[in-house]
Amino acid sequence: MNTEIKKPIEDAAKLLGLEVVDWRGSTPVAVDNQGLLHGFNPLDPERGDLMKVAEAAELEIRFNLLSVVFYGPAGLQVMIPFEKGDYQSLALAVLRAASAVLKSRGE
Repeated sequence: MNTEIKKPIEDAAKLLGLEVVDWRGSTPVAVDNQGLLHGFNPLDPERGDLMKVAEAAELEIRFNLLSVVFYGPAGLQVMIPFEKGDYQSLALAVLRAASAVLKSRGE
């Protein structure tokens, strides 16, 4: 897994109060502030972690034909292209928008 994908996942973990401390293949290993391990993989559609990230980032999501537009707190607006019907493409778009929210908060 490359840095372009890892960084938004690490930022998403921060939004949930977690820290990615290691990677096992494409699966992040995350701990909370007490050092307890947590299952966290926003790229797995069955886990529900992606929705938790979107909620933590306070994202409003609107779909267009070839892109998705995210509206975040304080007027933040991010438009990211994605492939319709492809969960991984949508997940990466949500993660990138959540990363933008984290940066806008100065974290």
